[in-house]
Amino acid sequence: MFKKAWRQYWSGYKNFSGVTTRSEYWCMILILLCLNLSIGFFSGLIGTKIFKLIWVIVTILPSTALSIRRFHDAGKSTCLWVLFHLGPIICLTIFLPISALNLSVNSSLFLGIILSSGVSFVLSIWSFVITLLPSK
Repeated sequence: MFKKAWRQYWSGYKNFSGVTTRSEYWCMILILLCLNLSIGFFSGLIGTKIFKLIWVIVTILPSTALSIRRFHDAGKSTCLWVLFHLGPIICLTIFLPISALNLSVNSSLFLGIILSSGVSFVLSIWSFVITLLPSK
């Protein structure tokens, strides 16, 4: 099961239109968690973050494709995935100018970050729930 998930993760790095089953998705998430912890530990031991940076660059496209395919498998669209990941940035750009009209600079920045963090938290929980949904 893990071997199949690993192969599909790397072979489907440019496939944003297919589906990924719940078990394949969570197997790969577990593998990535273990690898991220190992690379982080190794980077801490040698005192450089270059390995973490390389790992993030190498895995960002396959991880994005994996998440979008999981959304498709649960019957959700790519637009919803984009909303979940760009929502906090959009909120920050909306809330900062509005809050700056009535508050001092430090207070408006703080309020914008708090509101954006709240939206990010809610969207993250919602995204997590979608990954738990059965296949459609």
